[in-house]
Amino acid sequence: MRNIMTESNIARNASSVRFSFKIFSRIEQLLKRLDFNLRDKLKVQNRNEVTGVQRESKSETYQDFFAYQMGKLSKLNTYLEIGAGHPSIGNNTYLLERHGWRGISIEIESSLVELFQSERKNQIHLADAISFDYLKALKEINQKGSVGYLQIDIDPSIQSLRTLMKIPFDSYKFASITFEHDVYRSTRKIRKAQRRYLQSLGYVLLAKDVKFNKIFSYEDWWIHPDLIDLALLSDFKSSREHPFEMKWSTLEK
Repeated sequence: MRNIMTESNIARNASSVRFSFKIFSRIEQLLKRLDFNLRDKLKVQNRNEVTGVQRESKSETYQDFFAYQMGKLSKLNTYLEIGAGHPSIGNNTYLLERHGWRGISIEIESSLVELFQSERKNQIHLADAISFDYLKALKEINQKGSVGYLQIDIDPSIQSLRTLMKIPFDSYKFASITFEHDVYRSTRKIRKAQRRYLQSLGYVLLAKDVKFNKIFSYEDWWIHPDLIDLALLSDFKSSREHPFEMKWSTLEK
């Protein structure tokens, strides 16, 4: 399985991925102005069901609330955030930090790192995700080999795939993972490779092709059955495996 995702294979696909990514990114900026994101749609459609911690969500599609609830189920309140972006707007760990989670974030843009340091308490590193020492960082978060949440979100998504290969999965398991494959503006090969790789490591795809509007499928959500009992999520997960079809109120307990 690992031979399928060698650096040489990834490099051969990089050029076409970047070209597609650039074109669709421009289209995205236009169309995003015409639609709600998923989080806002859910709040409108399920106004009476969105309560408690879920109301505090800062993510585009409730990734933070999802990670928070998986942390409760696994009793793990730690995270590794790769591609932090803005410290609060659209951020997947702002809510977690506010509720006492410890974690480390990684960001390559110096201006965003400075802003993060001025607004947040948890660590952030100004670093290239491809060459970062993840084993050292994970040991700082948790010496026991289990972490609550892993985010991988780097543009273009070929870089997310390369980063995925750098995570020391032989030493650490994650209760939940969100991986941004950006299939709408990248090749399907990235999404497929990511899925085959994580499935080979024992992870379960809980929500696939998450959308932040009606058009753009951009992310997969995973959990590890060694850390979370799948039976506890039977009422949440739908046959379509997408957050629009999931019963979010079952997580708010």
